[in-house]
Amino acid sequence: MSKRTGEDARATLPTSSRPTTIDYEDLLGSLDCVIWEADPDSFQFRFVSGAAERLLGFPTQAWLEAPKFFTERLHSEDRDRVLAECQRLTAAGQDHQLEYRLVAKDGRIVWVRDIVRVISERGGPVSCRGVMLDITELKQVEEALALAQAHLLSLVTNAPVVLFELDRSGVITRCEGKGLNAVHLKPSDFIGRSASQPFPDSPKIRENLLRALRGESFSDTVTFRGRVFETRYSSVRNQEGAVEGVLGVSTDVTERVRAEEEQVRLEGQLRQAQKLESLGVLAGGIAHDFNNLLMTILGSVHLAAKALPPDSSAQANLKRIRDTARQAADLTGLLLAYAGHVPPTLEPVDLSELIRGMMELLTVSVSKKATLQWELAERMTAVEGDRSQLSQVVLNLVTNASEALGKGSGTIVVRTGQMDCTRRDLLHSCLGENLAEGRYVFLEVNDTGTGMDEATQSRIFDPFFSTKFTGRGLGLATVLGILGGHNGAIWVHSNPGLGSTFRVLLPQSQTKPAARRLQPARETWKSSGTVLLVDDDPDVREVAEHMLRDLGFEVTTAADGREALERFSASSHRIAAVVLDMTMPELGGDEVLAALRHTHPDTPIVLMSGFSKRYAAARIRSDARCTFLQKPFEPEELAAALRSAIEQGNSTAD
Repeated sequence: MSKRTGEDARATLPTSSRPTTIDYEDLLGSLDCVIWEADPDSFQFRFVSGAAERLLGFPTQAWLEAPKFFTERLHSEDRDRVLAECQRLTAAGQDHQLEYRLVAKDGRIVWVRDIVRVISERGGPVSCRGVMLDITELKQVEEALALAQAHLLSLVTNAPVVLFELDRSGVITRCEGKGLNAVHLKPSDFIGRSASQPFPDSPKIRENLLRALRGESFSDTVTFRGRVFETRYSSVRNQEGAVEGVLGVSTDVTERVRAEEEQVRLEGQLRQAQKLESLGVLAGGIAHDFNNLLMTILGSVHLAAKALPPDSSAQANLKRIRDTARQAADLTGLLLAYAGHVPPTLEPVDLSELIRGMMELLTVSVSKKATLQWELAERMTAVEGDRSQLSQVVLNLVTNASEALGKGSGTIVVRTGQMDCTRRDLLHSCLGENLAEGRYVFLEVNDTGTGMDEATQSRIFDPFFSTKFTGRGLGLATVLGILGGHNGAIWVHSNPGLGSTFRVLLPQSQTKPAARRLQPARETWKSSGTVLLVDDDPDVREVAEHMLRDLGFEVTTAADGREALERFSASSHRIAAVVLDMTMPELGGDEVLAALRHTHPDTPIVLMSGFSKRYAAARIRSDARCTFLQKPFEPEELAAALRSAIEQGNSTAD
């Protein structure tokens, strides 16, 4: 009964508990890897799992039927190596694994790792079985990582940087990079060196390394062996926060720093040039207006002196006023020179000879406690210059040196010579940035005075700037203006307590200086006829009219350009000459001049202005038939200008 009961029990077992048949081929096909078996001699596949088709795109039947499928699918660059290794290891019965590339049906390159087991019987291999894993993505990652590492290594190797590491004890364990070449060192000069050891070329490096070992991360710029390095120090910490070492990167920024310094210097030169240009415009405007006032003063003094008896006690006072006004006119002349409005009359000048002729004047112009020394070159090449203006440059530099000595004694050395100037020399001088390299004649004035700091040196060419007392300071400003008209430059070197050196550079002349001739004095000149006097300033008109009448002329006046043209048109037949102011409202002197030249080209015209002749020439495009008269002027100067204009007009008419 028990036996029957047992049989009934087996008959009633559920279907799910019954043993099933496993399809191993289907199971292997579900895996991502290719399971295979092949002949150990020909490497023809005997079996491949379903993953083979997914791996290369060929059906499994193609893997099995083609005798050389494996050989043909091997990448050409890997074929010889893989076949040789397979033959050698299989013949030895040695299990192995290889990495190689296969070419898929669509041309893709597939990297595989092949793990092979060799089956041997009776002393020889009878079969090879293996697992083929797709490692394409892994290889791509490895290649990308290798490229990144190579790129990083290239950056470190070729960039002007130094990469360094320190361990927790402060010993340099790594130091490499192209930046080492700039300081003529190699990694072995640093590796194994302790941060606590001194760096004789830069103690600051030692201090920074010790700071980083204490846990600070920071950036700093240090100078080492003449090069400037911008360095980032980073402390490396473990999970507990303790300092494990230091990682640092130093970048050679020497050229950048030099470029920045050069940029700052050029910007400073530009600002200085713009400032000087603005001050020049201002100085020219002041000189013009001031010259008009002086014209009235000098003319009124002339009229007052003429009206009084020669033995009047007031004559001395009038003379004092006249002399003071002339000094003021000289001052405005300096302003015009600074503004570049006074054109030099260029001729070949021997600078040494010029200074020899000034020695007596210079000796009495300096402090009695100053010792003047002369080092004047012999047979020196001449310069193209205006003797009067160059004399002013020499006088101003020597008197400036005398003032620098203060109340104490000292030495002033005046030196001339020739030198070859490079682009760097010219860039470090004032006004030299646009000059050409080459040979220059120089004038150097050196003193043993108090010297100047950089702040003072930046302002010494400003008008009316002085370290002595208020009201002076046009001397060096005038020097700058004169040199601008001579295509020259000036270089200044000074340190507090060590004196100053001013070196003027002037281009050489191509001709030798000619012997100077004295001009004979001209006799008093008078004439007749009607002169049209044009000026918008009533005081100037009044004094100039009296001067013209004293010269024998009748005078017709006009207060502006329009009135001048109307007066001239009404009586042109009897006007012998025109005295015309340049700067007037509505119609300026240049416009009146153009109109007169159009209708009456031979009319003698005297242009007068509180500005300079250069300014007038620029306005009228250098009309050679005009005579220029600088305000303020006196009767003799007016007579000379009118005579020149009338004689020139007569010669043109003939």
